[in-house]
Amino acid sequence: MAELPTKFHPDAQLEALAAHDHYAEKSGILGQAFETELSKALEAIKANPEMWARYLFGTQRYLMHRFPFVII
Repeated sequence: MAELPTKFHPDAQLEALAAHDHYAEKSGILGQAFETELSKALEAIKANPEMWARYLFGTQRYLMHRFPFVII
């Protein structure tokens, strides 16, 4: 199966950037850890898009492990 493109809703992109900035403000290492986990989450979703828990309106969700965020 061909890999599907990843698209962020503009509000989700702003939220991710704000979260990164928030964690980076606390610690550069924490900001980098958020960025790394987000990248790994996106790669996992791309690799197995049908694997994740069912959610609202036919969507699926991925729970980030270290940070309190969900990717829909």
